[in-house]
Amino acid sequence: MDSSNYSQTYNIQDIIDKIEEETNLTVPSAVIIPLKQHRTVNLNANDTFEIDVKLMTRKRIFKKISIQPAEIENPNLVYKFGTKGVSRLSEDEWDICKKIYHKLSENIDEECVYGFVGEFDNKYIFGDNIISPTSTNTIKNVFFRSPCTIEHASANFFFEKYLPCFKSQTEGLIFLFTLLLSTCISRLGNLGTDRPSFILAVIGRTGSYKTSTVQATLNPYNNENFSICSFEDTVASIVATLKQSRDMITIVDDFYTNTDREITAKLEKIIRLNGDKSSVAKKMSGKKIVSESSDTITVVTGEQIPKVRFSSIPRMFIIDFQEAVNLQALTELQASQAEFRGALADFIQYTLDIDFCIKLRQKFLDHRDSISHHAAPKWHPRYTSMCCWFLAIYDMFCEYCTAKNIFFANISDFPSNIRHYIAEQSKRYLENDSIFIFFKILDSLRVENKLHKINTSKITNDTPKTDILYDDNYIWLESVNVFAKIKLACQNEGISFDLSRLELYQKLESEKLLITKDNRRSYEYRKGQFRQSVICLPRNNINRYFADDKEDIKL
Repeated sequence: MDSSNYSQTYNIQDIIDKIEEETNLTVPSAVIIPLKQHRTVNLNANDTFEIDVKLMTRKRIFKKISIQPAEIENPNLVYKFGTKGVSRLSEDEWDICKKIYHKLSENIDEECVYGFVGEFDNKYIFGDNIISPTSTNTIKNVFFRSPCTIEHASANFFFEKYLPCFKSQTEGLIFLFTLLLSTCISRLGNLGTDRPSFILAVIGRTGSYKTSTVQATLNPYNNENFSICSFEDTVASIVATLKQSRDMITIVDDFYTNTDREITAKLEKIIRLNGDKSSVAKKMSGKKIVSESSDTITVVTGEQIPKVRFSSIPRMFIIDFQEAVNLQALTELQASQAEFRGALADFIQYTLDIDFCIKLRQKFLDHRDSISHHAAPKWHPRYTSMCCWFLAIYDMFCEYCTAKNIFFANISDFPSNIRHYIAEQSKRYLENDSIFIFFKILDSLRVENKLHKINTSKITNDTPKTDILYDDNYIWLESVNVFAKIKLACQNEGISFDLSRLELYQKLESEKLLITKDNRRSYEYRKGQFRQSVICLPRNNINRYFADDKEDIKL
């Protein structure tokens, strides 16, 4: 990036000058927070190596600086690089740097990394063990703070900037992590990973920052790997986007048009022009699609929530409108059926599959090591960049889970936990300021540890397992040995239970509580992770279902 263009675009000079004027202090030439010496460099603490410092600041400095590894072992120390070498940064100088950091964050839209990139031995980024040959000789920005790689700093800033959009920090971080990591994965299909691209539909309340959040996801990538289309776009633009979406995430923002005729025409035209290859809005039934506008809600709903699946060529999430579509709030029945839960689980399953993540991480590490030995394969630059992104984001997420005592048997359990919780949460999140209805249900992390206690082994007699899951509002029962389990649950709740086995199943069927694949309310896990269906009973009126005298039922 040319320094003159950079200054012209983002007015960094004006920002620096203004802060200097306000504080009456001189901004240091450059700042770096080194964590430790590069892992591929075998040096003793008293050895000295050189790093070429290339900066884009008010005063352009190109200076070789000698550094001893002992000087950069302590991550709490802050150094400034200037013409006289390395020196500690004063508190006043550090305050200025932080002010510049935050000031830049208010003025820069697409570049959200405020850091220093050095060049070691003409081949390595000097930082926390991340090598990115494509970034050598390039200075992205001016300042940043720990952690000190471009990738870590980008993710760190991205999280910090957009976490306030979420009511729960954990929920927000997992959402952002999923988007960032899935983006890496979706762009690496040619590395032998055989991972799909994704098409996500963004739905939610009007004014819930849907579009602004989608736009925010583009910032760290300079709009390279996301496509955004809307049903207000022209058919040609949507089709063009879909045809180019093999290695990116396509986000369809706001399923909304003015008339039902317009929706029907667009769907039919997209199918005709785009064909089966990536039929993203395929009208499966002959029913007329109905559109209703609303001042308070913008969401695609229907008698059946649009079913989302993914095709084989190319692998994408496909939205099949199987019934009439209305732009209105989800009804309680629709929320309980929650057809989109399968799409969410599949998406996160593909994103967080533990075996895939481990293999991909090792592949990246091998690639990085091959670079250090001057034997790097000829990867496309974006793959090398994604290598750094993947390592940084994946490691940050794992470290975060450890710090927060969030434990998974393995990461692939993550969608399984969500699968239980999604039906009840979906409607509630529509009623507040949800951002992405697909991801807002990640609040289920609050009960994920409890959900792990459900025993997934088959029960062959009438002795129920005692680890039936109870939370504040619901009783979760695996639909194996249902009679014994519900009998025990009722006894635990102080409810008389005198039903026969046949009477129990008749009640379950009449109340539509028996969750099976046949009635489209199955919680059955895919790929054999949890082979049994699940029954969810509300604790506050469980007697509504199992009291044998209906006159005594208290609603």
